[in-house]
Amino acid sequence: MKIMSVFEGSRYEKVFVYTRRFRDFVRNTLTFREIDRAVPAGSILHTVTETDRIDNISYQYYGTPDYWWYILDKNPGVDPLDLPVGKQLWIPPISQG
Repeated sequence: MKIMSVFEGSRYEKVFVYTRRFRDFVRNTLTFREIDRAVPAGSILHTVTETDRIDNISYQYYGTPDYWWYILDKNPGVDPLDLPVGKQLWIPPISQG
């Protein structure tokens, strides 16, 4: 039973919510979400330029800065605050399901 609200389309939408109790405190908590690191067919290889930021790359490919996390899911070890020029990032297509 989900006690905590997670909005539809959130990357946490399918994550289990449980209640933690400690002394007099009760808190709803999310479990870790599993990340599929496989790069899907149709992905594009983007080479980072001097002016790139992860949110701008998301906007460039998806029309919104909100999917920066999806790019990072497919590019483990990438620091979103320090994108080195010349670094290549996989840009996966957004699944429609």
